[in-house]
Parts: sequence; structure tokens; C-alpha cells
Amino acid sequence: MINNKLIVITADYILPDEVALWINVLNAGVYKLHIRKPNASRQIISPMVAQIPVELRKNVVMHHHTDIADRFGLGGVHLRFRESSSGNNRAVSCSVHSWEDARTIKNDYDYYFMSPVFDSISKSGYKKNDNLTEVPADLPNKKVYALGGVTASNAGLALQYGYYGVAALGYVWEEPNQAVGRVKELLRAMTKQIAAV
Repeated sequence: MINNKLIVITADYILPDEVALWINVLNAGVYKLHIRKPNASRQIISPMVAQIPVELRKNVVMHHHTDIADRFGLGGVHLRFRESSSGNNRAVSCSVHSWEDARTIKNDYDYYFMSPVFDSISKSGYKKNDNLTEVPADLPNKKVYALGGVTASNAGLALQYGYYGVAALGYVWEEPNQAVGRVKELLRAMTKQIAAV
């Protein structure tokens, strides 16, 4: 099933009617929605998370204020590479930027992000790493998601490179009113690539 191949990471700033956008993106069929708001306080994020329907919360992952994941029964937390999980949180993901680091990831995480696979949309000047165009066969944990500059036109290419799936950020949120449409475009592009294999 394709929906376990697409992760969406929120914009790092607060958008108008953002919770409704989160819910619509989750209902569009993404595997996980990662809430990443590094500059937002717990007092801002908690009421937003509380509005997510209970049945969708298992598909939500927290990057900051990870105690919120326990409080609202979310799907887990995203930690810095080599950071330990605390409390009842289960570390479901982390981010790495080299195959050397990826080789140290065993079953400590359900999946992880590798970046930048393409030129970033959300971080100006953050250019693709040409060493990331082929996923090595010897990785202990094969659930590696391509991150950085993922669009509907290159999501299929990331799968050709050998990535398990893709994580999108800038492409989805650069036009918030088109977020759900962009998610559907990504899902179509990935389905087309998988069908072609």
C-alpha cells in the first residue's frame, strides 16, 4: 500500500487554520504527519494537537515538546540522531545526513530521514548531496525516507534511487491552500513509479 511511503513534515511556522490542514493532509492518505515547530511553545502546540481527531493521532509524530506525544496518544516522536527516548515515548524516527551514520541505525528507529536528496525548497541554498542518489544495499535499517526538495516530479526518482519512501515539507506548504492537492500529486507520482517496477 502506497500510503506508508509518504511522510509530510509541517512548516516550521504557524499557518492560518493549520490544524484543519493537518487533518486534511492526514485524510488524504499520508503515512505520518510530523509536527515540527521549533519556535512554538508547548502552550501554542498543545491546543493545536488536541484538535486532531483521536483516530488520526496514531499517524502524528512530534519533533519538539515530545511529552505532548504521550499526553495525546500520538504515534511517536522524532529525535535528534543518537538522542535517547525518555518517558513513555517511543523514538520512531531520526534524521541523518550520511550513509556512514545510516549504517549505525539498526532497529532503534522505525524509519529515518536522509537529506538533502534534492535541492531544498524550504531552506534556501541547501543543495542536494550527490552521494545520496543511491541507497546502499548494506544498510541495517532499510526504511530510509528521502528528504530535501521532494516534489511530485522527483518523488518517483527517489524511489528509483532505492529509498523506502519520501518525506515532503516545502513542496506541500509553499502554497498552503494547495497542500492537499500537492499530497495527492505526490501519492500519484509514487504509485506510478511503484507500478512501473
